[in-house]
Amino acid sequence: MHVSRAAEENVSALKKTPVLEIYDDHDIHIAEHTRFLVGREYARLENGNAIKEIVSEHLALHVEAKAAAEKKAAENAQNQ
Repeated sequence: MHVSRAAEENVSALKKTPVLEIYDDHDIHIAEHTRFLVGREYARLENGNAIKEIVSEHLALHVEAKAAAEKKAAENAQNQ
C-alpha cells in the first residue's frame, strides 16, 4: 500500500502537493520516490520538470523525517 501511495504522489504532484503522513513508511517512500526520479519517469509526464522538483523536495522531507526518527530512537535508547 505504501508503494502505491508513493507512486500516486509521484504522478499527481502538480495537482496535489504530497504531504508526509504520520503513518508513512519512510523507507518505502524514499525507495519509490528515488526509483521514480532515477528512472526519469517524470520526463514522460506533462510538466515533468516541475514534477521532478516537487517530488525531489518531498523525498528530502522523507529523508529528514527518517533521520529525525532514528535520532530520537537512539536518544531514547541511551536514556534507558
